[in-house]
Amino acid sequence: MSDQRSNRSFSAIAWTRFLLLLARAWVRRHIVRAWCGLRCTWHSASDDRLTIDLVQQACAEHIPESASLDWKRDWPLTGAMTEQKQAKQQEFAKDIAAMANTGGGPIVYGVDETRVDDRSVAERIVSVGEVTETQMRELYQAANNLIYPAVAGLKMVLVSDPGSAQSVLAAVVPDSASRPHLIHPKGRPDWFMAPWRNGPDTMFMSERQLADEYRQRDRGRDQRDQEMEAIWSSAMKACGAVRDKQWIIGVLQPERSPLHRRPIQRSQARTVLDWCDRNQVGLSELGGDSPVSAIYVNQHRELHRGLRMFYRATPANSNVCGRVEVHADGTIVMAVHRSEGGFRERMVSLDGDVAICDIEQLGLDLAVALSATRAVFGIAGDYTLRVGVEPGTQIFRRSEQMLKGGFMPWDEADRVPNFRTVTGTIGTDTPTMAAADILELIRDVVHQTGQDLSFSTATALPRLAESPEVTSAAND
Repeated sequence: MSDQRSNRSFSAIAWTRFLLLLARAWVRRHIVRAWCGLRCTWHSASDDRLTIDLVQQACAEHIPESASLDWKRDWPLTGAMTEQKQAKQQEFAKDIAAMANTGGGPIVYGVDETRVDDRSVAERIVSVGEVTETQMRELYQAANNLIYPAVAGLKMVLVSDPGSAQSVLAAVVPDSASRPHLIHPKGRPDWFMAPWRNGPDTMFMSERQLADEYRQRDRGRDQRDQEMEAIWSSAMKACGAVRDKQWIIGVLQPERSPLHRRPIQRSQARTVLDWCDRNQVGLSELGGDSPVSAIYVNQHRELHRGLRMFYRATPANSNVCGRVEVHADGTIVMAVHRSEGGFRERMVSLDGDVAICDIEQLGLDLAVALSATRAVFGIAGDYTLRVGVEPGTQIFRRSEQMLKGGFMPWDEADRVPNFRTVTGTIGTDTPTMAAADILELIRDVVHQTGQDLSFSTATALPRLAESPEVTSAAND
């Protein structure tokens, strides 16, 4: 009898130990996945997933360094501008470039390390203390000036706990479409080398690795170009862009898709479009013209599912038509068309005429959508923007300043014989940079008509850089 009790007691203890081990393994796996998630879906410095609690849990569980996670004890740049500080700048740039060349991930400063099972693991927070704007600016300058090409989408995030005065700095490095990123090795300013992470260790690429990376970069660009052409062609067909029915089309495409592209959820598309509805800026609201806005004419319309996207569209027989598409990779398509009834009746409408103010409004709409798509889809890095008129036209109508919503009578001298579609890169290191790049591209489009941007557009786009952060409730 006592043997049976002893056996049952032993079984209960063994079972309890097993459950505890299983629970600890689950917690550890959860923490590791949380850190990996920063690499896969990081999108803004306000993301609340990176917390002091998460860092403390990583220390308690002795989470090891890996190819996508690096622990650092000290602040990366210290001291005056001496040879020692220059060496630290080069070391900092090397760490950033290596992470970008290996798929991206966070480098966390302010975490002491120890060795466990011959691996470097997080042990405790040592805190980086208070950080000034000057110190942050130095980090960005070192990364931008010492890495070739610079890593687009790099984020420096200070995470602190006022209650315990603990703070860490996370340099969140995106997976880069521009790799390989090169640096000058120490003591060899005339050399370039490409660092990469082999697990937790940093090494330099061989000649064959470099050749492979450059081929992969070219293939990636070719693929994105093909995808852009396919999306542009699809948008033309969906809009019904045929002779004498000109549409102004804009496609804003991330240069690198999210690491784990998933089927787009209706909630994601709705979050993007609802945010655009709330934050859309119209030229007419700024005392300017009365253009057609793809966002405004589609407000509250039904959301339809398409091929790896959702869209809203006005009825085809409307005087003013608009279409907005949200794609699974974070691409945004906006298009507008103004039929003869969309121009003032007292003005003569010509076959194939396009309102210049509609082009400017399209730029404002795309700038609004950029912030939302980056947040919802977790996109870090630059975008490609293409804006044009399909099918092509030579007739662009100027607004009548004395008559709200009216247009100047057509003058044959205003004909534009060689109007072209314009494509450019939109940098997203800061909202101000993104707004400035969109402004320049739209200016290039409008300049072809012999006109300059309206004062309303030139002042509105920079203001959009101050738009509130998007709540990424649709990251599901």
